[in-house]
Parts: sequence; C-alpha cells; structure tokens
Amino acid sequence: MSAHSGDELDIDIKEQDRFLPIANVARIMKKALPENAKIAKEAKECVQECVSEFISFITSEASDRCQQEKRKTINGEDILWAMQSLGFENYTEALKIYLGKYREVNYKDRKNDSNWQRERGRPRFAHTAAAAATATGSTATNVWRSATTDGWILQRKHVK
Repeated sequence: MSAHSGDELDIDIKEQDRFLPIANVARIMKKALPENAKIAKEAKECVQECVSEFISFITSEASDRCQQEKRKTINGEDILWAMQSLGFENYTEALKIYLGKYREVNYKDRKNDSNWQRERGRPRFAHTAAAAATATGSTATNVWRSATTDGWILQRKHVK
C-alpha cells in the first residue's frame, strides 16, 4: 500500500505523465555525446523537463490553431506552423523536409508491408532520419535532436 493519499497519488501520476520517458531522453542525450561521456541524473531530469515543456508549448499553440479552425486533430503542418509562429523558424525548413521524408517512408512501408500494423504500426524511424539527414546535409543525430515532432498525428487531450 502506498504512503500517498489518493489525491496525492493522482497528482504524482499526472505530473509524471507530462514528461517524456527518462530512458528515451537519456538515450538521445547519449547519442549526441562521446561514447565515454557520463550524464548525471540531474542533467537527464532537467533535459526531460525542458523537452517536455517545449513539446507542450508547441502543441498548445498548434491546438489553439486547430480549435480556431474547428478541427480535432493536430497534424504535422500544425506543428510546423506553431514553431514558425513562436519564433522557431530556424528549425521549420529542416522539419518540413523531415516530415516529407517521413511520410514518404511511412507510405512505402504501409504499401509494401501488409503486416505493418502488427509491427506496432510505426514506420522505421532510422530510414526516415537518414533520408532527412541526407536531404538537409545534416547527420541523423542532428535531425533526431531537432525533430521534436516526427510527423505523428497527435490527438488533442483535454486535461482538467
């Protein structure tokens, strides 16, 4: 049995649900550093919170646009629009290329693989990142780092 009351447990769960999984954040951080580099727990937690807040910031702006246009689904173009309108225009061109390559690979994967939904319904990210990296003259790691959204369609949630 938990030492938390029911209300405290609900708050803790909701707070943790706001963040990306720390293991995923740490994995991305490790890819950007030399092999022998160490990352402090506090650094991982700080980046986890910052990245999660950034995603919420962009998603909120995109969600506002969807509400104004009476749509319920945020798409890749909405995310690009939000980034542009919030002053992150330096990233939008690379992300437009990335989104196009993502959709191209995703479409080909679905078309060529009749069992693609049984494979978690996800495209092969490495192919997409590599294609976007080639198109932008960047590295796959830089594309991954700059791609806060990867073209997935996000369903808006109304959090109370």
